[in-house]
Amino acid sequence: MEEEKNRQLFHVEQLERELKDARIGPLRLDVRIDRIDAGAEGDILIDYKTGKATPNEWLGDRPDAPQLPLYAVLTGEEPGAPLEAVKFALVRAGEMKLKGLPDSVNLEEQVESWRVVLENLARDFAEGDARVNPKSYPKTCQYCAQRILCRLDPSSLEEVEEQEAEEDERG
Repeated sequence: MEEEKNRQLFHVEQLERELKDARIGPLRLDVRIDRIDAGAEGDILIDYKTGKATPNEWLGDRPDAPQLPLYAVLTGEEPGAPLEAVKFALVRAGEMKLKGLPDSVNLEEQVESWRVVLENLARDFAEGDARVNPKSYPKTCQYCAQRILCRLDPSSLEEVEEQEAEEDERG
């Protein structure tokens, strides 16, 4: 409650808002937004998390946490209040924090960027694109026990490991 008391003027508009048959690219989805607050400048989309989460997980061509960007894109297509913010509500025993994009980010431009990224991912998924494409190669594959079965070149991982070992030896 302390976190909520320190916020700019707002009121809770909706809890667990369902969007049925929402479309992103060729996909049709049913989603549920944890909470929508009405702020001074528009809607504030909030997703509750009990673990670690950062807004950086919303960025890039393959976001690690595309849920809130998806909600922002889907609600942006509806008539109504403009979007003021997109935030994680980090909830742990005895603690709550809201985390969102910095104020310096143009939210309208960011939502359009998310739309492009999510439509591309949706199209790839719908078309059955199953290429092996680790996001943080070779780090993603560092501890994988399936190298012999992998469609990537396992020798490139061995080269990276050798280079890292040499760097460690040099200090």
